[in-house]
Amino acid sequence: RAGVYLSVYLMTGMDGEKDEDTQKSIELIKRILPGDGMVSPVAYYPGTALYNKMKKAGRINDDIWFTSAESGIFLRNDKAAKKSMLNLLNGLAQESGRGQYTLSDFKSHRETGGECWVTDIMEGDIFIKEQDARRAEKVYGAMLKKFPDNIWAYLRMGKAKSIQGDLEGALEFYGAARELIPQFFGSWMKTAEVLAALGRRREAERFAAEAMRLNPYDERILTMRVIKSLDT
Repeated sequence: RAGVYLSVYLMTGMDGEKDEDTQKSIELIKRILPGDGMVSPVAYYPGTALYNKMKKAGRINDDIWFTSAESGIFLRNDKAAKKSMLNLLNGLAQESGRGQYTLSDFKSHRETGGECWVTDIMEGDIFIKEQDARRAEKVYGAMLKKFPDNIWAYLRMGKAKSIQGDLEGALEFYGAARELIPQFFGSWMKTAEVLAALGRRREAERFAAEAMRLNPYDERILTMRVIKSLDT
């Protein structure tokens, strides 16, 4: 009712876990209606009580971190644990629609909590999802007037302009975002993407290089650099 966006992180595959435990988690999902969520098997982490307990019991040892090629070392990897994980994912998917805010909700949020820029972001994003970039731009524009020092208003306006094909307009807003917070890599990356779409490859490469300098780990930036290397 207050407009707090809820995301949940669920774990499954604990020793002794039963179908009844999974069902309780699904009932929790139905009650709290998260906007989104993810599910993970219970994983080992060195130094935790669980890891030390299982190490003492002889179920695991330190060598596994050097011999396993898996993305994670999980407590259980049996059929029951996989079934529980699938059931939880299905539970999240089935309730995801009920957990999304509607336009009437946003009106209520503003009446309840006053002006909050996150409300504007979420409302505009719904219009983007519905492929109505013009209405999204109107919401983001109102946000920009209320919060002129908020970088997300400029970034979202840039996105709305891009979707409508106004790439030059998008560049203006991404440029404003760079001036506001020069050290945020996202503004440089989005500028590079728009410049590439305009065919201005040399400029795009320069902005992509700066984005990579600021954050060399983002997959989107790495993809852009790989494309460049293939071109050359």
